[in-house]
Amino acid sequence: MKSREAFEVNMSWIKKVAIMYYIERGLLELIEDFECPDARVRIEEGWRGDVVRLCCCGRELEAGASIPSLDEAIDEGLIEKYYVESSCCEGLDIAEIQFESYSTIVKNFHDVLTPYVGLTHRSGVEYLFAVFKDGRGLVLEGEANKVSVPLKNSLFTVHTHPGSCLPSPHDVRSIINLLLEGGFGGGVQGVGCYFLILRKGFFTEEDLMEIIEFKNALSSGDYDRVNTWLRLGKLSSNLYIHTNYLSICQV
Repeated sequence: MKSREAFEVNMSWIKKVAIMYYIERGLLELIEDFECPDARVRIEEGWRGDVVRLCCCGRELEAGASIPSLDEAIDEGLIEKYYVESSCCEGLDIAEIQFESYSTIVKNFHDVLTPYVGLTHRSGVEYLFAVFKDGRGLVLEGEANKVSVPLKNSLFTVHTHPGSCLPSPHDVRSIINLLLEGGFGGGVQGVGCYFLILRKGFFTEEDLMEIIEFKNALSSGDYDRVNTWLRLGKLSSNLYIHTNYLSICQV
């Protein structure tokens, strides 16, 4: 069997996405475990992740409070240290971190697979780009019209298609599994087209029901329903569609 290639991608935004994953979880822990509804975060030295400061606005906390998700981020080598501060109200709240995660992916994903979309168009061999929780980015070579999604520890994946960028029902099932594991979403990229499904908030039961409906519409060829979601630009309250398709006529 032919050995498949893997190519490491070193771009600063990839580490930033991983850091924001842990910060999102850390803010949620501060909100739920420490009863701090207005939790905020400040990142020193930009997004290099050297020092993270969590703020609990309007509530006094014991010194040395531990945030398990940020302990994990330290173990992964993503941040150097963190502090939890009481009675400070500066920084980004959890919704702003979620929007920043979404925006960072949307602004940067396209350039990674651009060198590979032509290869897929000519040969049919698909390539997948994945961002992992440890801040690594990898491009993985698949097979003709197929590539496996490395679900474990993935935060975001996008893969090439030789033709249409509309995701297959199998592609959507992979995105669902990634979202259920806390990831941000995924999609498809091709020659002149792209189609992503990304969360801009926490993945809820309502979101799950709607993305399953989307998968079912793809399976049955109900493109009128698919076009309704395209016009809205989202599947549900927290799941957004990022694509350059205006409508789908046939695939």
